[in-house]
Amino acid sequence: MDSRDVAVVSAVLAEVVERFRTVQNQAFHDEASVYAHELPRALRQGLNHFRLYEPSTLLLISGYPVDDQGIGRTPAHWRTGSSDSPADREEFLLFLCASLLGDPVAWADKHDGRIVTNIVPIRGDENVQLASSSSTTLTWHTEDAFHPLRADYLGLMCLRNHDQVATTVGSVDDLQLPDDVAEVLAQPRFVILPDGSRSGAATEDHPIPLLFGGTSSPYLRLDQHYTRPAAADDAEAASALSVAMSAVGDALTGHVLRAGDVLFVDNYRAVHGRESFEARYDGTDRWLKRVNVVRDLRRSRAVRGVAHSRTIG
Repeated sequence: MDSRDVAVVSAVLAEVVERFRTVQNQAFHDEASVYAHELPRALRQGLNHFRLYEPSTLLLISGYPVDDQGIGRTPAHWRTGSSDSPADREEFLLFLCASLLGDPVAWADKHDGRIVTNIVPIRGDENVQLASSSSTTLTWHTEDAFHPLRADYLGLMCLRNHDQVATTVGSVDDLQLPDDVAEVLAQPRFVILPDGSRSGAATEDHPIPLLFGGTSSPYLRLDQHYTRPAAADDAEAASALSVAMSAVGDALTGHVLRAGDVLFVDNYRAVHGRESFEARYDGTDRWLKRVNVVRDLRRSRAVRGVAHSRTIG
């Protein structure tokens, strides 16, 4: 964004903050797509092109200024800092950008059903495979890979990253897979287990392929930590999975987000993770906002209370 775009964005944000107060407000969810079309045209065009043409697996929006002092301390837990937060403007911006790709959604069984959530290091989670870890590498994965209603896009907005911790991304376009391996990966011979944050969540009730969609430019569904062959004695599937894991590892690239950066990851075409870092728990640690976006809200209608609800489960 240039200075003129920032001025336009700031005017829109001032209005929605004044009117709705918090991004969790259902009335805001109902009108977000209308307000989103008041964002600068270049921003709208970029998001629209990313959605329609799938030119890459990432879209980075930079240039929005974040006041490091004004947003307050990095929360000690994802439960804090999400209501009447000094970072409300940034939450609204992330949501509005996401609304140009589809519909932001929340999970009833995750983060207390909040639609925009904090990603911060939490004391005690240093070595677990959750976004709240720090000392361990967050292994790469499709977001909610196990779930049939997983998001089409993952949106991240950086509020603070003084330590330049990299978000890692591996694109399906960069995978070097032999034809015979790709053929096995495209067959329903695999299962993906729920991660540690969703142990009771619904999973597919049958084996799934890991590559799907178009054969020349397939989609990818994979979790480094939780993917298995469906049959314990399927040596061919196990071998293909091992090759895929190595190929993704070779394709990973690091992206250091800076304050004000908004990053959208195509959750059907890329996996993501995070480098390890040492958390200080002094209010200056890495702080991101996260949102999940679906292109077809009707897919989840059976598990949403009313048609306009954004909460799944």
